Order: sequence, then structure tokens, then C-alpha cells
Amino acid sequence: MKVYFILGGIITILFIIVLVLMKLLFSKKHQIVKKSTHHINIEKIKDIAQLATIECFVQSVVDLRDEKRRMRIFGTAKKKSLLVARGRVHVGFDLTKCRISEDREKPRILLPAPQILSCDVEEQITYDERASIWNPITSEDRDALHKEAREELRKSAATDDVFFRARKNVRAVLGVFFESQGLSPIVEFSDQKTIVEKEIKKLPEEKHVENIREDRLKI
Repeated sequence: MKVYFILGGIITILFIIVLVLMKLLFSKKHQIVKKSTHHINIEKIKDIAQLATIECFVQSVVDLRDEKRRMRIFGTAKKKSLLVARGRVHVGFDLTKCRISEDREKPRILLPAPQILSCDVEEQITYDERASIWNPITSEDRDALHKEAREELRKSAATDDVFFRARKNVRAVLGVFFESQGLSPIVEFSDQKTIVEKEIKKLPEEKHVENIREDRLKI
């Protein structure tokens, strides 16, 4: 009886060891399956100098409708899709086109017109998508919808009110910066400027500034 008891104990211990080894092996395989590799390649680096003064949260709705006439017995093959896109648009200025006079007391800053700096699509939802085997919705259709939705987002932000606020904000930002240096800047914009660029080159000389002011008074 003792022999059988000892053999039973040995078999039980061996069974437990086998279970533990199997668990370890399967857990290692499971971990290996979960592992993934990431390859990040920087394809291009571009130097920019942009100042965003407005962030707009916008939505656009794009509708696709198309009909193809088949044989009379089949009638028309229709397809349609409704895409709702939401995103954020940054409006501001390209500072590489900025011009600053050398007047130390009242520097004149000529900025370009405000523009759309970036458009990030954060959400795209498709509603009521229908098609047929004769007129299917292709990947080209979806790409065109997404492209049109992005353009609509940009257009939604490109309003006079948004551009007005962008000008107002950049005046405030530049005013705080220059006033901290003891200066009182005059901020103008290329699409609303009251002086031309060739006059800016003459601004360092005080007499030229006075001449420009006199010419404007005459006009």
C-alpha cells in the first residue's frame, strides 16, 4: 500500500509540474503574439514661421448622389452617401511675409492677410449610404467625399468675421510684446494697408515719414 501511495504522490507531483510548464509555455507564446514593432520615418522637415490667433471648431455636411441609366428592364442604378465631418481650423499669419520698419519709437509692422494655416479633421461619420451592384460606391467616391469635406471645413472658417477677429488678436499679441519693450507699434495688413512696401523702406528716416503723412493729407 505504501508503494502505491508513494507512486500516486509522484504521479500527482509530475502532473502538477506538467501543468505549470504548459502554463508557462502558453503564457510566453501569448506575450509574443502581443508584441508589435513600430517604424517611424520622418520623410520631410519644413521650417515655418506661423502665428495662429484663431481656432475654429466647424462642421461640414457633404452629400453624394449619382444615378446611372441601365437597360430599361433594370431601370436606374442609384447610389448616395451622406458624410458629416467635424474638425478644427487654425487661422493666422505667415510671419515669413512680415515686414517691420526700423523706427525705434513707433515701429510699423506690415503683416500679410490672415489665412487658413491648418485644417484637422477630427471626426467623419457616414449616414444613409446606399448603392447597387450596377453603381457601387468606390474608394474613389469616398476619397472625393473626404476631400470635399475638408475643403468645406476650410471654407466654413474663411469668413470676414473670423479674419477680423484674427487681425484684432494679432494686434493685441504684438502690442503686448512691443509695449513690454517700451515701444508703441503700428500694425497694418497687406490687404488693408495704408502704406506701400517701398514706403516702409524709407521709414527709418523721420523726414520720409513726415513726407508720407503729408502726401496722405493731400490725397
